[in-house]
Amino acid sequence: MAAVVQGLRRAKSGRPRVEVVFVGGRVVKIAARAAEGLRVGQHLTEADLAEVGRRDEVENAHQRALGLLARRPRSEGELRQAMRRRNVADGVQAEVLERLRSAGWVDDSAFAAAWVENRDSFRPRSAVGLRAELRRKGVGRDEIEAALHEHDEAGAARAVLERAARRWKTQSWEEFRLRGRAFLARQGFSYDTVSRVVRDVWSGTPREESEASS
Repeated sequence: MAAVVQGLRRAKSGRPRVEVVFVGGRVVKIAARAAEGLRVGQHLTEADLAEVGRRDEVENAHQRALGLLARRPRSEGELRQAMRRRNVADGVQAEVLERLRSAGWVDDSAFAAAWVENRDSFRPRSAVGLRAELRRKGVGRDEIEAALHEHDEAGAARAVLERAARRWKTQSWEEFRLRGRAFLARQGFSYDTVSRVVRDVWSGTPREESEASS
């Protein structure tokens, strides 16, 4: 059964929305973009109404995604997860993400590179830890490995250990070596990296000559 558009008016709301008034008194409020192409007197079939509803769902999901991105960069996986929590259909998710990619709002390669750079600068992690974090964000393997190409594993381990070592000033070389190795290993750093970095950090203290050689 067709529905006839009797009127179109701007809705009173924070976002651009339109109230579609149908003959018979029914009023439907939809996103302004979803209302594009509608006109007074237009006859809409059930299929037409379904398409308008789909466009409205896409626009609403798109606006919510933009709101999330305004707070901080997000991966596609994070946005997809947020839409799933709102029971957004898979087809709508795909359309929203394509719009965001086309506009440059989402780029998992750039997201992963920025994540690694930020971690290396402010909260160093091992490559193992970084991979796990990015996988949880839904970033793909290729994007992760490309982002880790410039990662300084030894530098990250050194920064992590130097921060922890401030609490170990009174320990002997043997105590420091055992504790430092265990500490870094738990965070995913490799044996070779751990062995080199523990001695490097220790060598920066006045105790190195007297105890590190024992």
